[in-house]
Amino acid sequence: MRNGKCVCKERYKGPICNEYKGCPSDKPSLLNSVCSKNGCAHDGTNAIGSAQMECICKDQWDGRHCNRLACWRLTNRGHDKRYRNAQSSLTCECGQHSQGENCATLKSCEKNGKFENGVCMCSEGYGGDTCGQKCPAGEIT
Repeated sequence: MRNGKCVCKERYKGPICNEYKGCPSDKPSLLNSVCSKNGCAHDGTNAIGSAQMECICKDQWDGRHCNRLACWRLTNRGHDKRYRNAQSSLTCECGQHSQGENCATLKSCEKNGKFENGVCMCSEGYGGDTCGQKCPAGEIT
């Protein structure tokens, strides 16, 4: 690090020196020490991981090759597991305890809560939309 910025080794670039730039443009990915065609889907950027090529994905994509929707990013903080990946990995579906448009309506609670009038009433020591979050020691919800 120099002046607050990473100084990359030869053939690496990017803010944290994890992007490999030593391959020709027609084979930009480094996979098992061999340059190959881009292994990233959905406009992902090639990067070198701990042992092999990985991808830096655009916001809505996830996975080593950016080939799976990042459904977890659709859920706001404070909401318990509203979205999850469907079987196909190219669509999102509501989690076990939610339903409706944008998965915004609760339909059940986790084992530490009781569902009443569209809301989860949590047992002592638990919180969150579906009562799935254990409260820190000494805190009661």
